Amino acid sequence: MPTNDLIITISGAGGGSAGPQDFYSRLPSYLGSENITVMQIETIPDNIHDNVSRVAETVSLNFDRFRNIYLMGWSMGGAIAILSAYQMNIEKQTDTIKGLILLAPQSDGIHLLKGLKVPVLFCHGEKDETVPLWTVQQNYEQYQGLKEIVLFEGLDHDFSLNGKKTESSFLYIAKQITQLFHHNVETGCYAGVAQKTITVHVETTQQTKSFFDCISQVFNRYFHR
Repeated sequence: MPTNDLIITISGAGGGSAGPQDFYSRLPSYLGSENITVMQIETIPDNIHDNVSRVAETVSLNFDRFRNIYLMGWSMGGAIAILSAYQMNIEKQTDTIKGLILLAPQSDGIHLLKGLKVPVLFCHGEKDETVPLWTVQQNYEQYQGLKEIVLFEGLDHDFSLNGKKTESSFLYIAKQITQLFHHNVETGCYAGVAQKTITVHVETTQQTKSFFDCISQVFNRYFHR
């Protein structure tokens, strides 16, 4: 029986596989867990339909290899993640996708979120001018499943602060992923997570190097004990 979980990451309208500030390629080190595999898929620019097909194909090829499969999407990738989960879980009446991580998701297809009943982690910068904060807050409030929303003070759509990278924001997202999608193998249930809104103050990369090093050590001790 598979013991690892899989997170499939989906980029934004520009295509590619990097995510905001190349976050997706660094995510495994942030998670610090041998039991969580991160798989980046190469998305097509400005093409939701074909990218949904790519996600479905990736899930199909890997379904038997992993205990749980989650989708992470940034901007347009968030819409692709929702549409993909809806297609597999609702239209095909399966429980293939076990959870969603939405990074500043755009609004296309987001109304379908209401039909899903999986844990959802919303992450958004309070200064995002590309996808207004109120749209995500509205969808968060309407969603009836397990949920959490993390709002980052001063961050834009790229999760940067005044044009500077924010290592601490991505570390915090990784921490929330491990909490929201921590799976109880014995009972087959998700650990209880309170529905809540969290506002996080972040610093730029230059100011958080020591913080990053400390958190990495904590993650490694927790997951590799």
